[in-house]
Amino acid sequence: MSRSTRNEVPWPPGPRPWRALAGLLDGHWRRLVAGLSVSVLQAATALPVAWLIRRVFDTAGRGSSEPGLPVVAGLLSLTVLTGVLGAVGQLWVDQAIKRAMAAYRARLLSRIVGLPKAVHDAHERARFHDLVVHDTERTEILLGAVAGQMVPNGVVAMLLAVVLAIRSPGLFVVLLAALPVHYAIARLSLRRFQKAAAAVRRSHGAFSRVVAAGLRELELAWFNAGSERGAKAQRERVDALATSGIESAWRLSIHRRLQQFMYFAITATVLAVASRAVDRGAMTTGELLSFYVLAALMLNYVRDAGQGIGAVVGGRDAWLALHAFDAARFDPPYQGTRRLAFDGRIEIRDVVFRHETPGRERLVLDRVNLRLAPGRIVVLTGPNGSGKTTLLHLLLGMYRPASGELLADGVPYAELDLADLRRQIGVVPQDPLVVTGTLRENLAHAAPEATPGELEAAARRALADGFIREMPRGYETIVGEHGVLLSGGQRQRLALARALVTRPRLLVLDEPTNHVDQEGVRDLLLSLRALDPAPAILVVSHVPVVAALADEVVTLEGGRVVSVASS
Repeated sequence: MSRSTRNEVPWPPGPRPWRALAGLLDGHWRRLVAGLSVSVLQAATALPVAWLIRRVFDTAGRGSSEPGLPVVAGLLSLTVLTGVLGAVGQLWVDQAIKRAMAAYRARLLSRIVGLPKAVHDAHERARFHDLVVHDTERTEILLGAVAGQMVPNGVVAMLLAVVLAIRSPGLFVVLLAALPVHYAIARLSLRRFQKAAAAVRRSHGAFSRVVAAGLRELELAWFNAGSERGAKAQRERVDALATSGIESAWRLSIHRRLQQFMYFAITATVLAVASRAVDRGAMTTGELLSFYVLAALMLNYVRDAGQGIGAVVGGRDAWLALHAFDAARFDPPYQGTRRLAFDGRIEIRDVVFRHETPGRERLVLDRVNLRLAPGRIVVLTGPNGSGKTTLLHLLLGMYRPASGELLADGVPYAELDLADLRRQIGVVPQDPLVVTGTLRENLAHAAPEATPGELEAAARRALADGFIREMPRGYETIVGEHGVLLSGGQRQRLALARALVTRPRLLVLDEPTNHVDQEGVRDLLLSLRALDPAPAILVVSHVPVVAALADEVVTLEGGRVVSVASS
């Protein structure tokens, strides 16, 4: 997702993005067309209205005493019919658009989740959030404006224009002559509004990111560390958003007022010309009023169609950003398809990995070798920045080495379906994610089909069953937002139990003892060693008691293995 996708895009951007936008509605066209057709039927109700008005005034001019009640009843009935047709048509259009966007959001989320880790490393998470939440919302509004407002109103306006041309060609020419001036003025004001709308979108994105950062850094604010700096950044973004919003609202207001003025000027011109025709006897008062009613209706439909332009301009850049993301190619590190009944054996051979950033390349791992086997505990240790976390990501297939290779049960990673392999590996990160919900829901997160007995057995193996049963509601206890009601040690044991539910053949533990005392660490490792069947276990740790219980201790420094000690 390049920077250019976030900035203003020249108008028009070409047909391809708009064909892709129409493609979102595949599978929903029948309901959409039905809704548009019903909305267009509203135009048919305008013709009897014009006929009734003409008849009333023409017969009144001849002294007719035709009762007005049936005419009033007819007008009211037509008004009700128009409202019903409009509501039904709009409902069907909205259903088609919202279902289409729901399917698109699901696909978009799935793609973002499946992106290679290197892509996530290179982009702010807030930008993906903007795409999924804000840009899809603006795109949905755009579709609603086009399909639910501009197209049906535009079609009805054209049908009424045909009727007007047939009924009074001369007056229709007068009406038509004013439209180029109206178009030129509208286009000029629209361009100014488009620039202001693009600025609002950028301000919204910046504001969203600074708010997300502020919420992540709440603890710093609580402890008065950097809180003033964060508050200043938030105030700046709030002010920028308000300024751009005011500019956009002002431009849109000008655009709409100009539209209203032009409609009034066109209507007044037509009325003046028609009045002279009545004076000359070229048309009757009823004909004048019926033409005026149809012309006013046509201009109202044109105005209603034009009111959707604001939503189109506001959603245009949002859809172009989504389309650019959809069109971008992000190749995964591995594209193999072979599935493996994984036994837990991993071999890392002479792996070299470089971290690349624009204008810079840094060697992170240099000819690293490592073997993991079922029933063995391997401890990986070393100072910060030595490459331990990168090695874990390589092992999980998140990155691909510059040279060397990784094998699972003797099969190269390049041949394997890495997503399937990862499902057979249990991972407990240093700062484990706890899902908002109950303890039981957290345990079942990766295995929703697991029975209560299987969940509780996994909790016992992770030494989590004890603290869970001490909770007020046991396994049904609410953990708070992302586990805020749990201690650090409880979070880690819960995460370990969750990993054990699927009975993984390889267990990867990143600093699992940060919040556990030495006696608890010993009990935990002995419990893991007693697992049946015994998985391979890789532990990243600096704790001596962990190293003492390991079968092998591998030390990394500067991206190289400097020692391997076996017990």
